[in-house]
Amino acid sequence: EEFKAFLKLVKLIFFLVMYLHCFGCVWWMIVAPTASWIPPMNFNDEDFYFVYKQDYVFQYFVSLHAAVLLATGNDIGPRDTVQVFAGGMGLFMGAIINANIFGELAVLASQLNAKSNDFQSKLTQVNTAIDNLKLPLELTEKAREFIVTTQASLESQSELSRFPRRLPPPVKPK
Repeated sequence: EEFKAFLKLVKLIFFLVMYLHCFGCVWWMIVAPTASWIPPMNFNDEDFYFVYKQDYVFQYFVSLHAAVLLATGNDIGPRDTVQVFAGGMGLFMGAIINANIFGELAVLASQLNAKSNDFQSKLTQVNTAIDNLKLPLELTEKAREFIVTTQASLESQSELSRFPRRLPPPVKPK
């Protein structure tokens, strides 16, 4: 279960990075021909447009920075109609992606805590029963230890019984 959750998290991060890369490249394709866009980090510089004179790696990271700004709901200072439209689409898609990421993370967190919450609920029921029966302290400790040990062994047994079903047909025991 934990590995499955880890893979889902890796998938989320991969798609976020791909979105940022693609939008950064599209943004640069929009702003490079006119060279009218001023990156937010250059608003206070004397040479506003020095980014267009730099190498491709620097330009890539500037456009990637702009994509991250849009994905997080920040303004990047578009200059013409096409830039305003693309920036608006970037903000819209960024909002959808953020909502998706937070929703998926909430689902993953609840799935990881489900077993723990289920066991805690069972332990609370046992504690309530022990309190109602007014058992001696020594017997109370033994009962709690028994519940914890039994639960761990039940989980191991259920994992062991599910294991053969996960094997490919040629390897499955008969």
